[in-house]
Amino acid sequence: MNLGVQIVSFFVILTICFIYFSNKHIKLLSTKIYTVYLSVSVIFSVFELFSLYTLYNLNVDDPLNRLSHQLFVGSLILVLMFLFIYVDILSRKQKRYKPLELAVRILPCVFAYVMVIFGRFEYHIGADGRYSYGPVIVTLYCSLAVYAVWTIVTVIRRRKSFNPNTALPILFGVTGWITIGIVQSLNPAWLIESMGVSLMQLFIFLSIENPREYNDGDVRGALNRHAFEQMLNERCENGKSFYIVTFTLTNSELLKNSVGVDEVYRILSIAATNISKSLHSDFYHTADNSISFIEKHKKCCEELISSDFDKLEFSTSSGMIVNTSFRLSFIECPKYADSLDKITELMTHVRSADSNSARSVVVVSEAVIDELNYLSGVERLLQKAVKNNGLEVYYQPIYSTKKKKFVSAEALVRLKDKETLGFISPEIFVPMAERMGLISELGATVFESVCSFAKKYNVRQYGVEYIEVNISAVQSVDIYLPDYLLQCMGKYGISSDFFNLEITETAAVEAGELLDLNMSRLKSMGCGFSMDDFGTGYSNLSQMANTGFDIIKLDKSLIWPCFDGDSAHARTILDSCISMINGLGISIVAEGVETKEQVDMLTENGVEYLQGYYFAKPMNEQDYLKFLQDNCK
Repeated sequence: MNLGVQIVSFFVILTICFIYFSNKHIKLLSTKIYTVYLSVSVIFSVFELFSLYTLYNLNVDDPLNRLSHQLFVGSLILVLMFLFIYVDILSRKQKRYKPLELAVRILPCVFAYVMVIFGRFEYHIGADGRYSYGPVIVTLYCSLAVYAVWTIVTVIRRRKSFNPNTALPILFGVTGWITIGIVQSLNPAWLIESMGVSLMQLFIFLSIENPREYNDGDVRGALNRHAFEQMLNERCENGKSFYIVTFTLTNSELLKNSVGVDEVYRILSIAATNISKSLHSDFYHTADNSISFIEKHKKCCEELISSDFDKLEFSTSSGMIVNTSFRLSFIECPKYADSLDKITELMTHVRSADSNSARSVVVVSEAVIDELNYLSGVERLLQKAVKNNGLEVYYQPIYSTKKKKFVSAEALVRLKDKETLGFISPEIFVPMAERMGLISELGATVFESVCSFAKKYNVRQYGVEYIEVNISAVQSVDIYLPDYLLQCMGKYGISSDFFNLEITETAAVEAGELLDLNMSRLKSMGCGFSMDDFGTGYSNLSQMANTGFDIIKLDKSLIWPCFDGDSAHARTILDSCISMINGLGISIVAEGVETKEQVDMLTENGVEYLQGYYFAKPMNEQDYLKFLQDNCK
């Protein structure tokens, strides 16, 4: 008795089982069916070896010999059926079967089982070996043919539903199995059925069901983003209610710089372990600083919300307590999002939303959806505005305390369309333009509009010495920026000393060498530079001095606290800033000036320029022109 093929096939399947069950895998319906299919394949291998033992060591009429062959044939039929159902489920949009659909698919198996139970086995015993044949074996081959052909037809008919790397291995494996079946039927003494089973398992495991493809390499115990999307697609297709729970480490970038990337991932793993005490479900590494759960039960989510999770302390591997800021969010699906794209958009919105609390819990509601819909509307409006001249430049005058007149203005971009969504703050749509890759086009539109306005009305005749134009962080490191600005100024015949380019404090500190290079080129052309929003970012005085800014613009957050009830500390800070900046020989613009008291105090302290609602709100071209005419008489 030669059992070489059977033993090799058995160990191939055992090896696949070991790898498969020793790794975490996603709980898709198709994966669950594959688990059954793999388990039945192991059982088949055992029963095949058992049937060969009884055939060679017991009388063929022994009831145990018949039972072993019934188990062997019955398990092989199940292998065939579960292979077909696995492939069928893999390609279906609606994963669940209706009763009639399931009945049709198991009918060939039921018919074969009737034959296995009541049919006749016959046995060949000769010099070429021993094997069984007869009506039951014929039924087995018929079942093989039915399920194999059905599988091939399903793959071909639904080929667009399969991943390109999935359909071909299945077709190749089933074709190989059919070939082995034909060879087996022509040479019944060869006994190579197990080869077909093990090869099919190998094809599917390597191309589709290898769990290592879904395990995350960073957060211990987590499944990756691809696994999360696979699960979401199936949940959405089923239409049943479920919840997405996401833990976001909002200060992850700060922690990476202080304790390292590995420790941040360790904190995410600790958080997932503690959340799992309430949710009892797999977790996924869905963003660099986030882990997510897909939970079926509302009660588990409520338990987590009511827990003391916000008081949890996180520590590094060395035991050092880490100060963490995080957001725990809950999204009910499909109530608030019913597709992968909508869920992803909502998760991104919630993850990046501003929060007044270091540790917050966000339960998505209609208000959050309204906010997301508003921002989506702004995105569409912004895209349309950039393409169809829907942007408008406003000007806010800047007053010189030394010359006692208005000598400048800041150019501010606005969306023309105010009827669709009302007034939209630049603080919303400018960062959005940066994320959408539209900021360069937006910036170019503003600069050209300022050039056109300055030439058309010759604003220098009204005492305007220069115009402040904002340059975004993205634009500031664009190597083509100086060339574009020079070309635009030449087109309208405007000299470069008419422009003072504003860069935010944060961008100035983070941009690095490319900004230095652009500033050097533009300053050599005659352009001036302002550091905008000083006091809101890094306040890097050393870099501020070395970069060569002509003007520092004090943010209102430095000024307004000086006029509150307990203002001594704020006044000390402001006075020190003004003294240091003046000491560096850099001019100062104070933003957000709204009262006479502020004007007097800032003027007395040596602030050269003032900007704010006390003098004028931002105004369109015509209103600004009239303002200049009225104030230059």
